[in-house]
Amino acid sequence: MEYKCVDAGSRRCPCQLMKAGQCYVCTMSRTGKCTCGRNWEGVCPYTEYVVNGLKSGGLLKTFRARVLEVVSYSEQLKVVTLEVPAGFAQQCRAAGSFVLAESLGCKVPLSVLRTGTAAVELAVQPAGPKTMDLLDPERSEWEISGPFEAGLSGGHKLRKDDPLLVIAKGTAVAPYVNLAQ
Repeated sequence: MEYKCVDAGSRRCPCQLMKAGQCYVCTMSRTGKCTCGRNWEGVCPYTEYVVNGLKSGGLLKTFRARVLEVVSYSEQLKVVTLEVPAGFAQQCRAAGSFVLAESLGCKVPLSVLRTGTAAVELAVQPAGPKTMDLLDPERSEWEISGPFEAGLSGGHKLRKDDPLLVIAKGTAVAPYVNLAQ
């Protein structure tokens, strides 16, 4: 079976699997012999690992983002605009991007709806204590990490005529609406 890694060649590659000797795409890490041959396209994860000083890369740092606005569309949907660095906002543009927001000691995944020059809009469904804590009117900053990407933005290219099945529920459906057109 041929595996494809959505993070291959991204800023999160090589990951912890390389360190454990179990990288999906790198036979060098698993067997000690490179079998990539001429068909390999892209950056060699093993080479990146060695150049990185035998360290996995791509661990995303948590940072504070200021809450600019909270818009309530219904009891089940709030849209929060956060002020973020311009580079971070640009990285959030891929369809299906999401961030992790820290709340009550847990990380809550939130879908990115839109990005601006230095802002992101996140969909929040207030369903329990963690999301209710995030939406507390007294809270002026969030600790977030990311952006993380869905498999649609990974290492392979989708052609317009390729069949596509997206499985999502709740507010996670929101970033995919533009793909339906």
